[in-house]
Amino acid sequence: MQQTLRVTFLGLLTLLLLGWPPYSQAETSDEPVRVARRKHSSLRGRARRKRQVLRRKARRKRASLRGRARRKRQVLRRRARRKRAYLRRKRRQRRSKRRRQRRSKRRRLPLCQKIFCAPWRASAGRKPWYLWKRYRERYHEPLLERCYPYCKGKIYRMRRRRVNRLLRHLKKTMGYHERLRVLSAMFLGNRYRLGPLGEGPKGRWDRDPIFRLDRVDCVTYVESVMALAMSRSVSQAIRKMQKIRYKNGVIRYGYRNHFTAAQWLPENQRAGYTRTMTASWGGKYTRYVTKKISARTWRRSSWRRWSRRIPASLLPRSYRFAYIPLRFLPRVVKKLPKISWLGEVKYSPGSPVSVQHVGFVVRKGGQVYFRDANVVPGVSDRTLLSYTRFRRRQWSDPERRYRILGFAFAAFVDIDKKR
Repeated sequence: MQQTLRVTFLGLLTLLLLGWPPYSQAETSDEPVRVARRKHSSLRGRARRKRQVLRRKARRKRASLRGRARRKRQVLRRRARRKRAYLRRKRRQRRSKRRRQRRSKRRRLPLCQKIFCAPWRASAGRKPWYLWKRYRERYHEPLLERCYPYCKGKIYRMRRRRVNRLLRHLKKTMGYHERLRVLSAMFLGNRYRLGPLGEGPKGRWDRDPIFRLDRVDCVTYVESVMALAMSRSVSQAIRKMQKIRYKNGVIRYGYRNHFTAAQWLPENQRAGYTRTMTASWGGKYTRYVTKKISARTWRRSSWRRWSRRIPASLLPRSYRFAYIPLRFLPRVVKKLPKISWLGEVKYSPGSPVSVQHVGFVVRKGGQVYFRDANVVPGVSDRTLLSYTRFRRRQWSDPERRYRILGFAFAAFVDIDKKR
């Protein structure tokens, strides 16, 4: 019995060692192939799906880029259309503005154009010569008297022939002071240029033109208005300008009235064109500045060229000049006439210059205006009291080396009454 069990156990063990249950040769060889095929097909499917995903992503990206580029082109086209529309609108506005200006000029011409351009050529050309004088006396001269104080004509844009006609009519119809007011207003808006006038092309030191109207500084503005108001033509104004600007009318750099307080005012007062009125108008508010200019001053580097170009006998040595302090000016404004001369007196130790800026004081519409030629606005109007407040705020600090002390005034002598 035991031997039978031992044989059975060994047989079972042998069967287990040899493999049980028994498989066929075919089944044993096909299984790895099927496994490999399944694995390969799964890898191919995974790669295919990945490629599909990448293709979809690439298509979406290309579509998004194309859409972005398309949207950008659309934005640029819209901007270009808007810009073209804006430019067309601006061109239409400019054309309509020019059209309105032309129409307004045709409707409301300034008097200088109304009198000396359209009506005169249109009417006098059709009338016989013996009616011209009657026509002028009946229509032109009364219109000049009414309208010239409010004229907006620009004399610095006129041709010489028109200026001559303008001066002749002003000389007939207005007094000297009214001519000064009108002609000074016709310079409003003119551009500023420092030292626009000289001794002409034959001058030695300054070869700027002797006379011009298109550029002015503060001094030449006053001189040009005075010369035009005294004259009937531009050629006569040039001669008057020589007498105002130069000592005895000699056109030389050394004979020019360079220094306002020491040369310009005394020479023009001697010639009978102006009269210093600071002391009489200021009364008890008048103050005085005294200048003593030594030879050492003229030897300094800043003034050496003046002593070389000006004869020693014409160099100012000492003078006394009256002015009204800025704080007292509101008490003196009521005494000022319709038009007068104003100069800014500055404190400048060691310098022969006392007056640094000049202009006109004009009374109109119940207010007093200071009309001058300055760097930034050119020739302009501003109220005298506001200008005084500005100067007190900016230039009256006692700690400054150069500061404004006050204003000096002079009256224009009526040359029509002198005759």
